[in-house]
Amino acid sequence: FGVSLGQFTEHGAHHLIFGPGKHSVSATAAVPLGVTAEADYSDGNAVALAAPVSSGLGYADLLAGPSNTDPQNSWAGFLARYDGAPIGELHADFVLTGQDKTPVRVTNIQIQRVGPVMKPFSGTYIPIPHGGPQAAYQFTANMDAPDPVITRLPSGQTFPDFNVQLTDGEQLTLSVNFLATHYSCRWVLLVTYLTGTRAHVLKIEALNGQPFAVTGQAKRYKVVYASNFPQVG
Repeated sequence: FGVSLGQFTEHGAHHLIFGPGKHSVSATAAVPLGVTAEADYSDGNAVALAAPVSSGLGYADLLAGPSNTDPQNSWAGFLARYDGAPIGELHADFVLTGQDKTPVRVTNIQIQRVGPVMKPFSGTYIPIPHGGPQAAYQFTANMDAPDPVITRLPSGQTFPDFNVQLTDGEQLTLSVNFLATHYSCRWVLLVTYLTGTRAHVLKIEALNGQPFAVTGQAKRYKVVYASNFPQVG
């Protein structure tokens, strides 16, 4: 379940890129820094919804099976519609692309919470097939922390202690594992970068302008899916 998510808000111009199992939004050449975000739900074992879903439209959508070839019926879209999140971790790759004749220097990437942290989602538990071994992560973020930051592995460095410079057409991928154990939360990323001496801030959101989300494991779920049928308890 590799699902590409990504939406930027600075100049507004963007185009969609569709491929097998992926959908993403990336910047055009008019933006000095292009960013594409790709979230992968195959790293975790399950997702959780805030509310119990055992009937109605949500149940029908679940039985139909979210598809990664249709952005309107993907796991990302399903979780956005029914207030859900992957359990324990959300892995995302952020591809930064220099798109200006003047070198672009990324000086900071901050996590901006959207609303307060909450209890783990405990409405519905939905297992998902695992897509294989996990990739080595370059960065991590503890979303249970009061002020979570993106930390470089294995050095432990954080922005702005180090920065990234990109020339026109140069790309760099930042792989980040967002972790949660005790809470559920939502966030966007704020990328600060320079072109010459001019500072810019780029807000990175998930699909359809939604914030990214992750939830800890609940002690008990109102609805638990083990296969195609729910077990209410």
